[in-house]
Order: sequence, then structure tokens, then C-alpha cells
Amino acid sequence: MWRDTSTFASGEYSKSELAAAIHSATTGNVASMTGVGPSRAFNLMFTGFTAAAALLALTNDISAQTLRAPNYAETASRFPCDRWAVAVPLAFQDAVREMVRYKSLLPGWDGIGSVAPRATVIESAVAFVRAFPLDLLAPEPSVSADGSVSWFWNTNTIYAAVSFTRPGKFVYYAKNKLDGCRVKGVGVLDNTVPQELIDFIKVA
Repeated sequence: MWRDTSTFASGEYSKSELAAAIHSATTGNVASMTGVGPSRAFNLMFTGFTAAAALLALTNDISAQTLRAPNYAETASRFPCDRWAVAVPLAFQDAVREMVRYKSLLPGWDGIGSVAPRATVIESAVAFVRAFPLDLLAPEPSVSADGSVSWFWNTNTIYAAVSFTRPGKFVYYAKNKLDGCRVKGVGVLDNTVPQELIDFIKVA
């Protein structure tokens, strides 16, 4: 960390003197500040971002520099795919972790002739659920012997499944158990989810 920065902020030392101290400290020497007031030594210890921030201060008015923590909530609102940088329901996190574990399956995992799912297919399934409304019921993951992976919902009111056999594409099916109404279709990953599928899952 950079210690004793108050002297520079108050104007006790010039930027050129601080620059010399930074250069000396980053090459393993102790920087000695002289010329203004009593001579005294600094121990300036820098790592990564702190050093970069100090160098930035040399070329800008120190009073105008304010270091702020990243606003992940704002990022998530601008870029929906980044919303996982903020709070995500635990059920969705668990579902994604389980789906990702399928990458470790090997050929023959479910008996002779069973196929291991391709990583690109699993990544497509994860991309789909990342675009899914997080205020709805989280899906359950599943994997089949033919190498396909799926998300499914099975409650007292609906059954729905979204299956992935090729990267970037999926098929879906949903049925309302109460009135027998059903929908099905084929989709392409584009950061959206078919609205008719969402409408079915809303009543889960």
C-alpha cells in the first residue's frame, strides 16, 4: 500500500518529487524527500493497482481523482448477460453448477454406446438459462445418453423441457397439466427466451 499520502495531497511535496520517490521505491530503494521542510524518508510500497493510481495522480489534479468500486448493478442493467455479477438466486446457481459438471462425463458414462455431451452444447444450455427471467421457477438440469443436455420443469401444474443437441440451438416443449394446453418449437440462442415458454412456466 502507499503510505503517508497526506503530504502530497496537502501540497507539501511536488509531483516531480513524488515521481522520483515512486521510481526509487519501485526499484527497491527507499525514497528520500528533500528540499521542502525537514528531510525525511518515505517507504512507498506499491502493488498492482495502487502504483497505477499513483501514477495517474501525477498527471491530473489530485483533488479531481476519486477511486470508486465498480457498480456491478449498473453494468448488469446495461448488459443483461452480466447480471450474474450481482446477486443471483441460489437455485439458478446450483442448476448452472450441475450443468457444468456434465463436462466431466466420458464416453460410455451411461453404458456401452452412451455419448458424452460436448462442451459447446453445455455452454449453450448455460447461455440459455442466463437469459431466463430469474423471478420464475429455476429449472432442473439433465443429461441423456445421446449426448444432449436439457433444462426441465415438472410441477403439479406444468411440465416443460428445453433440450440442446447442437451449439446455439434448442428445442422446447411445455404442457399445462390442468387444461392440456401445450406448446413446442425450435429456437436459436440470441439472449432471449420464447415468450410462450415463459408464459407456461409462470403458472408452475
